[in-house]
Amino acid sequence: MFILYNLASIDTYIREFLLSLCLDIEHTSKTMLMTDITYNNQEDGYHIVDLFKQKCPQKYNSIYDHYKVNTYLKDMFIKTYGSPLPIWALLELVDFGAFTMILDLYIKEYSIRKSKVNNLSKNLRYVRNACAHNNVFLLNVYNYKSNYIKRPTHLSKQIASKSGVQEINRFYNKPHDVLILFWIHKTICSNALNVRRHHDGLKVIERIKKSEENYKNSDSLLRFFSLLNKMIDLLHA
Repeated sequence: MFILYNLASIDTYIREFLLSLCLDIEHTSKTMLMTDITYNNQEDGYHIVDLFKQKCPQKYNSIYDHYKVNTYLKDMFIKTYGSPLPIWALLELVDFGAFTMILDLYIKEYSIRKSKVNNLSKNLRYVRNACAHNNVFLLNVYNYKSNYIKRPTHLSKQIASKSGVQEINRFYNKPHDVLILFWIHKTICSNALNVRRHHDGLKVIERIKKSEENYKNSDSLLRFFSLLNKMIDLLHA
């Protein structure tokens, strides 16, 4: 029972840390999109919202319905009620999945090269959802039946090679997506934020090492913790 409690505690540390990386990427990506829109003379900040409304009406209506009853956003709703919703307001309301839909529409509308976030949004969303919904992350990490990837991304090969991570991590969903998550964070987030998350990550590693006697005979856990350790180092490289 004590061993299970310790692993559950470690799992919580890992999920909270990975979620912080996801939220950093989400915030940075929204800021980057807003910056691009600001300097795009063809976009007024309303056209992209209209496009989203036309292409994804159910999603837009669902977002707007939640907006109307959200007491935390009441002041913003009063300011925008009866007027077209600007993109800055919409980005305050959308989750990561809806954001990537808007980003994809914007990229297609203005023939912009796809961003790293847009190309790999599925991988990020899987990690984000698992962590945000408190799904056990350390369960079946290297389960061949449920998590094996026949054709992992070429990018994961490059990341594994540069960071010294075992090749096997590319072929299972969770380790593969963790590789992608760290790489995107390192690539698009500020150096100061990467340093800060590296510091947070060291606390996670410290918590893991505190209970190493409990998992020293588990090859899968040792492999995943080694991956995590190397990817955390990547943030400060």
